[in-house]
Amino acid sequence: EVEATKLVFTPSNQTVDVNQPFNLTVQALDGNNNLDLDNTKTVTLLLSNGPTTILNPLADVTKNLSAGTYTWMGLSISQADPSYTIEG
Repeated sequence: EVEATKLVFTPSNQTVDVNQPFNLTVQALDGNNNLDLDNTKTVTLLLSNGPTTILNPLADVTKNLSAGTYTWMGLSISQADPSYTIEG
């Protein structure tokens, strides 16, 4: 049985442009990068180390994983900054 030991975030693009929507997927993986299909834990998306927040005010940043995965759709940022860090 697979039991997640980490969360891995993958953006829809490697570069995110200001005020342009992007998607972000989180997966619950074990030490061998196997997906924990039984994982339904709650994940809250945070943007840190930057001067702004994720813009979409209608986006619910706290979600439950389904089969170890969740994808936020249509997120955006209001200012460019190379120091952004996405956390969960």
